[in-house]
Amino acid sequence: MSHSAQVLPLLAIRRADNGTWELPGGVLELVEAPEDGVKREVWEETGIHVEVDHLTGVYKNTTRGIVALVFRCKPSSGVERTSDESTAVDWLTPKKSQSACPRSTPSGSWTPWTPPARTCAATTAST
Repeated sequence: MSHSAQVLPLLAIRRADNGTWELPGGVLELVEAPEDGVKREVWEETGIHVEVDHLTGVYKNTTRGIVALVFRCKPSSGVERTSDESTAVDWLTPKKSQSACPRSTPSGSWTPWTPPARTCAATTAST
């Protein structure tokens, strides 16, 4: 596989409350910038420090009244560890994510890109 077609793993957590695999993330503090919230949430849930690269999507759950901001991040330091909010932390490849999240990751939904050796995406939400 060429470097330009390399598909890299995503940092994910298995939630302690319901056992589902998700991107790390959470709710912003009242005076917190979204980028700072991403860094805090990823660190709290995974033990990984990240640099926020850019916003990749904005999603609204109209039923729950939640707006989720999804950011592409690059890991900068730290070691994977669980927290009160996570029972597992892993770097999921497309194949691994299909077995961990069979309902939410259809085949072929991953688009190759060319970041450094590992990457992660994180979400922040506001109500």
